[in-house]
Amino acid sequence: MLSIKQISGEDFISQHPIYIQKYTPYTYSQINNIFSNLNLQTTFKIIYGTQTIFSDVDDNLDYETIMLESDLTIIFLPYDKEFINNLKKNPYILQDASNEIKSDPVIIKLVCKINGYVALRYASPELQDNPDIVSIACHQNGYALKWASPKLKKDPDIVTIACLKDGQALFHASNNLQKNPNIVMIACSNDGLALCYASPELQNNKEIVYIACCQNGLALKHASNELQDNFEIVSMSCAQYRYAYHYASDRLKADLAILSIFGI
Repeated sequence: MLSIKQISGEDFISQHPIYIQKYTPYTYSQINNIFSNLNLQTTFKIIYGTQTIFSDVDDNLDYETIMLESDLTIIFLPYDKEFINNLKKNPYILQDASNEIKSDPVIIKLVCKINGYVALRYASPELQDNPDIVSIACHQNGYALKWASPKLKKDPDIVTIACLKDGQALFHASNNLQKNPNIVMIACSNDGLALCYASPELQNNKEIVYIACCQNGLALKHASNELQDNFEIVSMSCAQYRYAYHYASDRLKADLAILSIFGI
């Protein structure tokens, strides 16, 4: 990898006068084009104070205009540009990357925004325990929670982010959070079958079970025996998904009102 080096915006302009005019405001797109024309072999970022305002490693930055000489610093990052471009196209390259790459928060954060599951799977243990990185990964793919550290699987904020994206992420939450009615409600609203991973107490919670069965009638399979014998929940489940009938209590399977849902 290349070593990090940096120069001021003023010095950068003096080195590349053909491409850049002094005291000229440039848009984000124009800056990108300027650096593309320079055919740099390494990646870079532009910072103003401590804030990154442009980077070819992060596509999510934006602004109206900047002037390159305005108290800016251009930092050339220690990443081969071809490697970064290939990584953006195929995050699975991370699998065979060096430990140094897997421990680099800039690289892992980049991949998290493309495929959170892959990024966190191959990230170093230290980064799997980094709340910022795990949050980004779970925001992109809720099931990335699988690869979070045990400590972060106990973090209600991170687990909420994961369950908002994919209710099945509840499977990887800590036992205590599988007993948390707010988190289980979020997971079941997203995927009714997440009820499978709720605590027995919450599988007997009428409000949560109702929400789960509204989302997917087959969630009735994971409801408590008591709620499988609840007419309101069973009728709604069968209306949402006919096969849910098989998980109703024997009493309700013979109920004429339930059978009428099927035209019997």
